Amino acid sequence: MIHALDKVPNYLKYALVLNLTLIVPFLIISYYIPTFTLILFSATLLAYISNPVVDRLDGYISRPLLSFIIAFVLPGLLLIGIAKVLPVMIGEFIKLGQTVPAILDTHLSPLLAKLGLDFSWGTLVAEFPHVYQKLLPDIAQIGQQQIGSLLSTLVHALLLAMMAFLILRDWRSLTSSGREYLHNITPDSWNHNIDRIFKSIGVSISRLIRGQLEVCSILAVYYGISFHIVGQIASQEFAFVSLWMLLGIMTGFLNLIPYIGVPIGGIIVALFGIMSFQFEVLWIYLSFLLIIGIGVTMDHKMLTPSIIGHRLKINEIFVYLAIYFGGAVGGMTGIILALPAMVIVIAVTKNLYHLWLECRPHQD
Repeated sequence: MIHALDKVPNYLKYALVLNLTLIVPFLIISYYIPTFTLILFSATLLAYISNPVVDRLDGYISRPLLSFIIAFVLPGLLLIGIAKVLPVMIGEFIKLGQTVPAILDTHLSPLLAKLGLDFSWGTLVAEFPHVYQKLLPDIAQIGQQQIGSLLSTLVHALLLAMMAFLILRDWRSLTSSGREYLHNITPDSWNHNIDRIFKSIGVSISRLIRGQLEVCSILAVYYGISFHIVGQIASQEFAFVSLWMLLGIMTGFLNLIPYIGVPIGGIIVALFGIMSFQFEVLWIYLSFLLIIGIGVTMDHKMLTPSIIGHRLKINEIFVYLAIYFGGAVGGMTGIILALPAMVIVIAVTKNLYHLWLECRPHQD
């Protein structure tokens, strides 16, 4: 038996050890508990993004305290800010809801009347109690499901914050231990190539994640201010914060979802425009379209090439496949994390391919 194993090439032995100790356990965990895998991956990315800030401030504030501030305090302040803005959003939604009867009676009812259907706001109000009684059990069941989903989301968010804190606090020891572990289970001659692969992954992720956050922040400011100005002029109500500003900020950060994020934000803004102004203020839709067109052009021609660079050129087909697969596995979170995961796979594949080219026998 020992004699038979001695005939097996060393690279196959190392490949078997690598699969049994890393790849197979990861695939098993990903299959049976995909939510935990997604949370772990998200926490690792958050820790990686925040690590340069912690390293820079480590001499002034202790690393555990900085990690706690980033993982818990900053998200808490963000939630407090959202809670303060929420009443403004609710007020805007109430105003939008008050325009629904006018939309139904002015635009929808005449169209339905031509089809022989008698439908108006008064008819809807008269029929609502009967419909409500029939749908009450379904509404209660949906409410219970939503409450359960909300509690589950809160638990997952707390778990994400805790894991991000632990990984960020122990980032140096974790990366050092991982590097040492890979060196121990592979030949010494591979150490340089392993370090090169991880360096390539680090550069690619750094360019993508940090670059995307910078691009989205710039676009969020641009869309937020632009939508706010247009919305205020159209409504002739001037306020420091408006629903249009929040929609613009949301549209900017939807750019995290490649190719489809900003169009989704534009559709949402258009729907709110229809509910607010119907079709009486047509110039607002042209303004929104122009603003989004300028934003997309600025993103593709200026921001993304200069901030993220040209090194991460990925074919659109693979981007859509990654987004679809990420959405199937992890919903919206999976869609956001699909591109970083694909960048890691591409970086590893490219380095292994170049390594194979270097190691294969040369033919004269």
